[in-house]
Amino acid sequence: MSGHAGHLEMGPERRFSRSLWGYAPAEVDQYLQDMASRQARELRDRENQLERLQSELETLRERLKEAQRELEQYREQERAVMQILVQAQMRAERIEQEARERAEQQKEAILAEIAQKRAELARVRNRIDQFRREFAAILDRYQASMEDLGRLVAEDDQEWSNQPAAQEQEGI
Repeated sequence: MSGHAGHLEMGPERRFSRSLWGYAPAEVDQYLQDMASRQARELRDRENQLERLQSELETLRERLKEAQRELEQYREQERAVMQILVQAQMRAERIEQEARERAEQQKEAILAEIAQKRAELARVRNRIDQFRREFAAILDRYQASMEDLGRLVAEDDQEWSNQPAAQEQEGI
């Protein structure tokens, strides 16, 4: 408290007048009542503010719980997606391996078929060559027979052409 002549200061702006036996009771009572009212308002304001903050805190806690639930759901979904991806990759690898095995089997089958066709082609070529040789031999025999026949016919013609002359000579 700081004092001036006849006044007592209470707080930064309040001064009380002196009366005969001390300070003026009506002013002190009014001041105390004003202070009580102001503090009651401040207390109500603080309580309202506290209630608002508690409500906001509760809202934030609920939002945090909801966000944590969503986060857990996302994590579960992520785990499920990862599991699906791993399974898909394993399946893709299995399919790829099966495809390679089938391709290898088909390749082997095609190569075996090619070998079989080549062997068949060689057999056909051999038969064609054998046919050509046999045909050439038959053709040679036929040609020889034709030549023999041509000689026989020529000899026979010769003989026949000599016969009318011989018959004419016999008849004369």
